[in-house]
Amino acid sequence: MDTYFVNLYENIFGKIANNYTHLRIISGYASASFLSRVINDFPHLKIELFLGMTLHGVSKNNHLEFQSLIKRYENINVFYQIKGKPNHMKILEFSTKTSNKIFIGSANFSENGFFNHKEVLTEIDFLPESLFIDQVNDSLICNDKSINDFIKFYDEDTNDLSLVNGRIDSAASLVEVDECEVSNELENENVLQQNATTISSKIKGNVGKRKSIKSWSLLRGRIDYEYYLSFEVTVILHRNNNPRWANKGINAWVDGRNPVLVQTPKLLFAKVFPCDEKFSIYTDDNKLFNAKLTGKFNGELEVLNFNLYDYIRERIGLVEKRPISYDDLVSNGYATMYFTRINHNEYKMSFNKDY
Repeated sequence: MDTYFVNLYENIFGKIANNYTHLRIISGYASASFLSRVINDFPHLKIELFLGMTLHGVSKNNHLEFQSLIKRYENINVFYQIKGKPNHMKILEFSTKTSNKIFIGSANFSENGFFNHKEVLTEIDFLPESLFIDQVNDSLICNDKSINDFIKFYDEDTNDLSLVNGRIDSAASLVEVDECEVSNELENENVLQQNATTISSKIKGNVGKRKSIKSWSLLRGRIDYEYYLSFEVTVILHRNNNPRWANKGINAWVDGRNPVLVQTPKLLFAKVFPCDEKFSIYTDDNKLFNAKLTGKFNGELEVLNFNLYDYIRERIGLVEKRPISYDDLVSNGYATMYFTRINHNEYKMSFNKDY
């Protein structure tokens, strides 16, 4: 029995998939783009994909892509769990009429699971068929006319479903908060962020017009599409969701600590930034940040060569030295950082979504 820690796609799909005709998957989260990759690489496989955490919601973009795939390919079916206890298992079963090969482990059926994160998949010789029977009974195919009655679909800017859907599940397990509290906080944060976007769109001149950024031009030839994606980081949550805002995050200097960005349930830093190594961030004002993840569960982003508080204070034009509030950022158009990941350890960042 084999166990794999690296090169999961090559070792499992590359070496095994061509020997089998069917593939059944149970995965907490999945991405339509990864399913499309598998379909393109192994078009002979009849695939049944069961998503187990969909009661937490599915992004509209990925939902439409899943529906498109099963419409285009008769051998592909994607199911969302609509009832019962959420299923966080990761199971892959390759099979023919006479044999099968089963893997279980930590990797979601996504790019992050098979390429970007440290994951493990190990072969086992037996799996109760009841696991799939129960999942079938708790699920509905994603293009069912009644699917909207069971699943909440939401707008997201990111192009990786496991990135988005992991926000509730991973937050609950890593920071040990109640799922309902995380969901409520996320909902409040989304509402507040929408308000912030509305206000920011009315501000003229603070962020500035689009201009040429010399440092960004250097990155064009260094794009690695295995990592390439865009995402947002909220600089400070509203005080309703962040009662310690005055001495936390970029305001940690008040207590003699280094200013940092703090992750929110909407996006866990370990999913989009490398852990245990430094990385570079090229800003829209031609600064180069050397940064790394710190704190519990890599939940803080620290800039090593700049004081993050001073940098943001200068960007918003704050003269006095005092804690920066959510309202300060919103009124000046700096509530959100928009990141694009270029490759494994290089990023560009702007406060203007249109850059």
